[in-house]
This record gives sequence, structure tokens and C-alpha cells, in this order.
Amino acid sequence: RNHASSYHLWLELPEGWTSMQVAMEGQLRGVVIAPGEAFAVDQKSPITAVRLSVIVPQTRELLRAGLRTVAGILQGSPGQNVTTV
Repeated sequence: RNHASSYHLWLELPEGWTSMQVAMEGQLRGVVIAPGEAFAVDQKSPITAVRLSVIVPQTRELLRAGLRTVAGILQGSPGQNVTTV
């Protein structure tokens, strides 16, 4: 979801994912993804979306690569690549 004049969009997550899982997985893959909880006023309800910013990427290819990374994350299973140390 987005607004035509916005540089941000909300990506609703598939069932099973939390926004924190997606954000952590993005960080592991070198992509910064903002979890929905960072923008929540009410912390009681789970947020099942992440916010993606597409503000002036250095190149379109860099933007494409980042979006491909996000798509790759969501094609996997929640927690599949997260390692506990």
C-alpha cells in the first residue's frame, strides 16, 4: 500500500511472518527494512507489515536489487535463515 506522492510504501506480510523477522532477515542480507512496530501508536496489536523507503536510490539497479532481496526473504519460511549466537 502506498500513496502516489509518497516515497514510502507499506508491504503487507504473508501469513506466518512478523515485521521484526523480516527486518532482522533484511539486516542479515544488507537491506534496511523498517518493522511496522517502529511506527505503531498502540503496541498491543501486532503489525503485519513493513515500511519500505524508495527515496532517491543511487541507481535503479540498486533499488531493484534491494526489492529482489525483500522478495527473496518472503519466498522463504519465517526464521529459516536466522541464526542464534
